[in-house]
Amino acid sequence: MLGGLGILAGLLLAFGLCFPSPDRLWGWLAGMLMVFGLGLLDDWRNVSPFIKLVTQFGAAGVALRDGLAIPGLPTALAMPLTLLWIVAVTNAFNLLDNMDGLAAGTAVIAAFALFIQAAIVPEAIAAIPCLAVAGSALGFLFLNRHPARVFMGDCGSMALGFSLATLAMHSTASLAPNLAVALMFPCFVLAVPLFDTCFVSLMRMRNGRSIAVGGRDHTSHRLVFLGFPEGRAVEVLWACSVAMATLGLVGLNASSLGMGVATLVAAAGLVGVGVYLGRVEVYGSTPWRSEHSRALIVGTGQEGARALQAIRADRGLRLRPVGFIEANGGSNQRTIGGVRVLGTRATLARLIAQNQVSELILATASLGSEAVEELVAFCKENGLAYREYRETLSEARNAH
Repeated sequence: MLGGLGILAGLLLAFGLCFPSPDRLWGWLAGMLMVFGLGLLDDWRNVSPFIKLVTQFGAAGVALRDGLAIPGLPTALAMPLTLLWIVAVTNAFNLLDNMDGLAAGTAVIAAFALFIQAAIVPEAIAAIPCLAVAGSALGFLFLNRHPARVFMGDCGSMALGFSLATLAMHSTASLAPNLAVALMFPCFVLAVPLFDTCFVSLMRMRNGRSIAVGGRDHTSHRLVFLGFPEGRAVEVLWACSVAMATLGLVGLNASSLGMGVATLVAAAGLVGVGVYLGRVEVYGSTPWRSEHSRALIVGTGQEGARALQAIRADRGLRLRPVGFIEANGGSNQRTIGGVRVLGTRATLARLIAQNQVSELILATASLGSEAVEELVAFCKENGLAYREYRETLSEARNAH
């Protein structure tokens, strides 16, 4: 993804700005490059969840070379918890990249909050990198805001998450004397991605769905279901991120008791939000629709090309084709009418989640009846709308 490469350039700049003393950040750089490479591979070829986790834990282990650890805890406890923290935040940001501008904007807010905290300590090595991460994410955000022109992909989201997780540990190293503050400040700063990941995981388990398979059941999607336009839903979550980060910054000078009380209040609020959003029906409902619904065209033959022409000819459809899916395998290293072939039916679920797709266009003549039946069943299972193209586009069918 070109957006991910742009983010990488900003993160490398962050490392370069730390000279002449970057020695305490080599682990961050090496680990970040590992997860970026993993994400880049996953953007082009489907990587299994097991391989992802193994690589992410390996990258987190490399980051420990910098002496990274949750401050204030015994080493035997701090090291494994630090590994879990880095992997959790890396994946949380990957999952948060489900709507235009959400992950990038949240990264800007979190990185700037970490910069403020790190700048308070004159020797904090994390201050300049945090500011540079905020700058790279902000620059990307101008192209990624709704309606997005560029997407960060897994490579960009995992690199940002990994960087924020490790820099949070660097920036809070001086907080070791106050264990409650040292533990909770990073959680306040990164509350939105952590909440979204925990919430979605719990809701999927409750509804008998796989945690590893993407869907449109995230916090942002539920806000859209409640009637918020897509851009406004993202802004609401940005505001929540600002509020939580501000609460964390205010709590820096609090006692352990004060931070504990603030944590309980925040936790109670998040539980209340979770209970409320959990009542929003997203499984098997009419799919949310933005101003222009993103659509994947399944089928790359002449029928697929004609379906693309039909979409472009009728602006009243308010559809934005984001890519093609190969119906019967084959190469995805090509474009049709300027729209890239993203993958095959085997990677359909991942591509839908990655590109925030709300509708499938089935080029029926190039698929065959059995494939059409399977795709319709897939749409019904995942709450996607779909249309069939048979010389003309059918009306959208809601997958009830």
